[in-house]
Amino acid sequence: MEYNDHTLNRVRHYLKNADIQALDRNDDPPTGYFRFFTVPFTPKDSFNEVYPGIIIGNGDYAKNKKELKRIGVSHVVNCAKGSRYGQIDSSSSYFKDVSIQFLGIQACDVITFDISKYFQKAAAFIDQALAKGGKVFVHCNKGISRSATIVIAFLMMKRGMNFMDAVRLVRAKREVLPNDGFLKHLAILNYQLYEAQNSY
Repeated sequence: MEYNDHTLNRVRHYLKNADIQALDRNDDPPTGYFRFFTVPFTPKDSFNEVYPGIIIGNGDYAKNKKELKRIGVSHVVNCAKGSRYGQIDSSSSYFKDVSIQFLGIQACDVITFDISKYFQKAAAFIDQALAKGGKVFVHCNKGISRSATIVIAFLMMKRGMNFMDAVRLVRAKREVLPNDGFLKHLAILNYQLYEAQNSY
């Protein structure tokens, strides 16, 4: 699949510099941070509203049904569904007693995983939730890579944002860093949505 190297490199550069600036607030950056595109740190907040009605958060908070209801969550997208290490084991039945709608995505946070196969379904689920006045909690394990990728794809597909604008909007609210494979899938999406028609 085609994508624009210049666009991808601009996004990489922006995220790398944004995360270095964020680390300047900490006394002790994590060992190995400066290896390119390793998970930089745990975001300082359990969750952040990154767009009206869309919250990105971590898996621990996502399992707390009482807290989710307290902050007004009506829909949950689990981008790390499963029972293995780095996954969060939740389901529609888990949230049934609190009337929260659920979508599970069994994504692995590795560069070889094709997360793009979930873009359409997740974007439609989030879009329908917002259209009904709902609030969507999108999470993975730490709320850094998988969940951020899904939200950025939604903003590109359903809110007309290009790749860089969507990344800037999300990154302004939460310390996110999709892995490099996910960034390439988003660059491909950007090419399909906004760049292919201008390349001829």
